[in-house]
Amino acid sequence: MNLSHNPIMQTYPVLQAHLSKIALILLAIATTCAPAWSQNNGDETSSQLLREASAHFKGTGRPVDLKKAFDLVKNGAEEGDLECAARLGYLYMTGQGTAKDDVAALRWLRIAADGGLAKAQFNLAALLQNGQAGSSSPSEARHWFEKAAEQNIDRAQVLVGEASYFGKDGVEPDYASALKWFKRAAATGNAIAQNFTGVMLQTGQGTPRDGSAAIAMFRLAADQNLAKAQANLGLALINGAEVPKDDVEGLKWLQLSADQGEITAIRALAELKEGLPEDVKNKADKLVREHREKRGNP
Repeated sequence: MNLSHNPIMQTYPVLQAHLSKIALILLAIATTCAPAWSQNNGDETSSQLLREASAHFKGTGRPVDLKKAFDLVKNGAEEGDLECAARLGYLYMTGQGTAKDDVAALRWLRIAADGGLAKAQFNLAALLQNGQAGSSSPSEARHWFEKAAEQNIDRAQVLVGEASYFGKDGVEPDYASALKWFKRAAATGNAIAQNFTGVMLQTGQGTPRDGSAAIAMFRLAADQNLAKAQANLGLALINGAEVPKDDVEGLKWLQLSADQGEITAIRALAELKEGLPEDVKNKADKLVREHREKRGNP
């Protein structure tokens, strides 16, 4: 559960099978986490005080006033409002409306995490993992990531899954456990989890191999513009791995992945384009343009 501000830190080739013109290399992702607040899952804000503070932060129906917002949250936390305690810890952690203070963040996040609030559990884990509050505590961080994962924080589920997949932070490699968490996060639409699930289904890690289900997962993540999933899907289509061979569609996904700097896709394109007919390359270029236009990025 190594934390970083880089959204994709490293490429992990987990399989090489020589098929067709190039090797099919499945790519997993070591993910990252940042402090969580605005998420589609986790704790719903029910506190009137917190809603009022949010209005001051956003300038909803009133001028933006970060100090007023911070004071409201702080007062609520001191009065025992767990949601305000979770938000106060987040504000100290990120330095919004106040000076950044990791020790104060740790105090308030721990109160809210002990009270069962998922986002506070996630943020507390991030703070402990980074050692921002004075000392790094990977085992305690893992405990809180697992608590947040159990409450359906998808980023926590991915991080817990990665720890089992790669055998990190004192966790023994356990593909069955990793796949369980990746599948749960994938079901929420998390693209990184979808790609991981695809890799494991394709390679038979922790599950019987299921190439068609793997391709479906790659496609879901590729449609969300995840470069490694686009490379996985493109190579599978080029090689006809568990799907009908389709050079045009394969080139499209490889090009979209290469556009984001994915080195595997860049190298594959350099090799493939030497031997493919011009009409195949032209058709693929057309699909790439159409895809970009559809996403509003011609």
